[in-house]
Amino acid sequence: MSSSSGGTKATEKSRKSRIVDAVLFGSASAALSSVMLQPLDRLKTIVQQDAKSSSLRANVTELMAKHGIVDLWRGISPSLVRIIPGVAVYFGCMEAGKTWFDVEKSNTAYFGLGFFSRAAATVALLPATIVKTRFESSVYRDRNLIDSVRNVVSTYGIRGLWKGTLPTILRDAPFSGIYLMLYRTHLSVAGDVIDIGPFVRFASGVSSGIVACVATHPFDVVKTHVQLYPGKYRSSYQAALILWQELGMQAFLKGFALRATRRTLMSALNWTLFDELLARYRPA
Repeated sequence: MSSSSGGTKATEKSRKSRIVDAVLFGSASAALSSVMLQPLDRLKTIVQQDAKSSSLRANVTELMAKHGIVDLWRGISPSLVRIIPGVAVYFGCMEAGKTWFDVEKSNTAYFGLGFFSRAAATVALLPATIVKTRFESSVYRDRNLIDSVRNVVSTYGIRGLWKGTLPTILRDAPFSGIYLMLYRTHLSVAGDVIDIGPFVRFASGVSSGIVACVATHPFDVVKTHVQLYPGKYRSSYQAALILWQELGMQAFLKGFALRATRRTLMSALNWTLFDELLARYRPA
């Protein structure tokens, strides 16, 4: 009896240790990649903020002339506030949820695991996403995070901090589900042929990220408009309809190259670092 009890305690301790490792390593990899790739997110938001905006080159030239190169990292504070705890929730939920989705039997189970883990993180950290989007645009020039939150709440109430919840979930949750399913499938197939190292992990991450970006980018455009102009749109559906009427399908491709580059590289870096750190520092 005591042996069984001791085994259960050891298993539970090991499970908690895996969750803590996932949170710590996930947060560290996310912080590093976020700082490296923030300029791409800043430019993507600027390109998307106006459906009829000028070219990327014109936007970059204007930005550099007005504020200098450092302004490319505008929004890094809310990005870190959102990404670090968000990734901690995401990787923590994933590690805890592996038993529910039984990922050992099917790579497709990773879709559900990634989807629901990201949905939980997205809802929890949406206020930080709102602030991040405002900082990255040229529509607002909030002085700091507190000032941005105060401006949103004073104008739209506390509900304004969760504006665009639906398109944000429809962007992030399917992306993570598709990405994780393809990433694990690629590694599973590659593992039968070659040794899995950082390069193979990164290449698998890039290819998975591109597919996931193609599937979810229209929701990113809608999310940006709903969060930047909450007084203009009554719903995400109305925003999508107006964008379609203005520019057709072209409206939903705004900023795709920037987002695909940034999101794909960030996901590939995150998962490569995460898996490598776990492999190196977690006891066998």
